[in-house]
Amino acid sequence: MSRTTDRRLRLPARRELPKTRAGWILLVLLVVLALVFYLVQDAGLLDGEQRTAAPDSQLDPLLETGLAVEVEGGIAIDGQAVAAEAGALRITDRGRIGYDRDEFPHWTDPDGNGCDTRNDILARDLDEIIWAEDGCRVMTGTLVDPYTGETIEFVRGPETSPQVQIDHVIPLSAAWQGGADSWTTSEREQFANDPVNLEAVSGPENQAKGDRLPGEWLPADAGYHCVYVARITYLADRYDIAVTLQDRDAMVDIASGCRLPS
Repeated sequence: MSRTTDRRLRLPARRELPKTRAGWILLVLLVVLALVFYLVQDAGLLDGEQRTAAPDSQLDPLLETGLAVEVEGGIAIDGQAVAAEAGALRITDRGRIGYDRDEFPHWTDPDGNGCDTRNDILARDLDEIIWAEDGCRVMTGTLVDPYTGETIEFVRGPETSPQVQIDHVIPLSAAWQGGADSWTTSEREQFANDPVNLEAVSGPENQAKGDRLPGEWLPADAGYHCVYVARITYLADRYDIAVTLQDRDAMVDIASGCRLPS
């Protein structure tokens, strides 16, 4: 009797990963996912969650106008209130017009405490301060930069002072394009020295920002976006500064995602 040959393709037996190896792979994946979840949550990116801000004088006007509320552990931005106010800001379609920074008298002493605004802001925003003998100039201090989250050691000096700069949250140039060209010198001085519009930040980050608003630039630390946009919205409304449609849309979009802590 002839023997029938089975010509079907025989696949090699499937090799199974050792149970210990598969377990380690699963464990590593779980750790990575947990780390990503933590970083996203900490940065304020999870479902619009924002980082609670510590009580500070520059946020008092936001509380008074309803753009921020007191919560357990500090202050939080009311995203819906900010979005509504941002959506009502005036729009400008003017291109860039001539601008001279000297049109805005800055680093004056509007509160009459004998110290210029720059040192007042350094004193407000830095910790572990060592003062000069005049009691005004900040010689050294520690800044937790709100734009990046980095800790920066400030040391006064021609080579080191630029590491910490005082940012105008609404840049003077942007204010000029938005209507400040028609203000009086006194009004421009008030705006340039308004503590709500001033923040001690990383020098390189401030240089990277330039004169841009949220439609073109945002701080590297996403957890600060809600406070940042709320301050710009408050200032633009208070001083009747027009913004571009791109900037307004970005502000409304960001504010709409700022969820109050539960």
